[in-house]
Parts: sequence; structure tokens; C-alpha cells
Amino acid sequence: MPFYRFTYLKILRLLLPFVFLTLITFIPRAMMSYIADDKINLTFGSFVGSFLYRDQLIIPFFWFLHTSFILLLIAYAFLIICESLNIRDSFMYVCLISISVILLFIPNTSTLLSLGKTAELAVYFVLGMIFCRYSTFLDHYIPWTSWTFGILIFILWTLSFFYTENTPFITICSIFGIIMSISITKILETKNITLLDKFIEPIILYFFYLGIAIYFHNKCSIIIPILS
Repeated sequence: MPFYRFTYLKILRLLLPFVFLTLITFIPRAMMSYIADDKINLTFGSFVGSFLYRDQLIIPFFWFLHTSFILLLIAYAFLIICESLNIRDSFMYVCLISISVILLFIPNTSTLLSLGKTAELAVYFVLGMIFCRYSTFLDHYIPWTSWTFGILIFILWTLSFFYTENTPFITICSIFGIIMSISITKILETKNITLLDKFIEPIILYFFYLGIAIYFHNKCSIIIPILS
């Protein structure tokens, strides 16, 4: 697929919903700032900033749309370049993971287009690409459904949490957590255990209240879904 076509599709899928939801929520959110922790002024500057800066987003967790869009374009451009130069996939992934790890150790607090967050999360994005690319190989050699493997990963996750907290190496803890989640998911899948049917109503109620909390940036209202 040509790069311009790929970009166009990602704009429709990621940026268009972001722009639409920001447009319809900016004025109500600004008018109700008096009940929120973060005040938003009903000005043109605030309106523009709500599209560009992570700390000014109307729905704060929409920063992942900025991040996903940028990472997808960079990764796809890199893939096209490597294919045109006849570079093997394995070398391409080594380059991407090396760059993403280096970014972890470069301080970047920029909120413009969530660039700081993009640099911070690039390593997880690349690892996700690698997992999808080599999933068959990994599933063959990693005993995901083994309880011994699960307990081992849990121990490593716990230890890494205490020894890497508040350091750039906290990524190691996060990776062990992701591996543990994959293992649990595959165990549930293998044993045909479904939890959603039993907990669908409280889950819907939780995210309904959580959505209100996110919209108003109100820390106190986050307690409501927990109590529910």
C-alpha cells in the first residue's frame, strides 16, 4: 500500500474521530469547568490547544490517538524504506527496537502532539509489531499456558517492580506484566473460561462512571466507579 494511502486511512480511523469528539465536547466541557479539577477557558487559544497539546485535551486519555498515529506512520515509512533497500525484516526490527530503547533514556516532556508520550511508549509499539510478526514462532517455543511459566513471570514482575520503580528500567516491569497478561489470556482461552458474561453489567457501569470522571478530569469522581 502506498504511504499516502496508508496515511489517509489512519487519518480517517484515528484523527477524524479525535477531531469530531473534541469539536462536540469542547464548549460543554468549558462551560462546566467550575465542577472540574482542570479549568478550560472558552477561548480560541484553548480551542486550538485542545487539538495539539496532551495536557490540554478535552478527553485526556485521547493522547493515545496522537501517539498511535505518529508511531504508525514512522513504522510504516521505515518498513517501506527497508523493503525498497531489500533489508531483511529481522534487521529492521533490531533497528526499531534499538531506537525505541534509546528514546527511553532521552528526557522528553513535550506535550505537543503527545511527542513525549510517543517517545516513552515507542518500545511497546515496536515489541507489539515483533510479537505479531513472529507470533507463530513465539507460540511454539514459549509455554504460555504452563503454570510454572506463569508463576515465574509473576515473580520476575514483582521483583522488577520494586527494583526498577522510578527509573527508566521500569519498562522491564511493564514488559513482564504484558507477558503475564498474555499468559493468563491464553490459559483462559485454552480452558474455554469466559468472564465477560458474568461481569458484563458491572463492567459497563464501571466504564460509564469512569467516562464521566475522565471527561471532567475530576479525581474525586473516580472513586464512584470503584465503589460501584
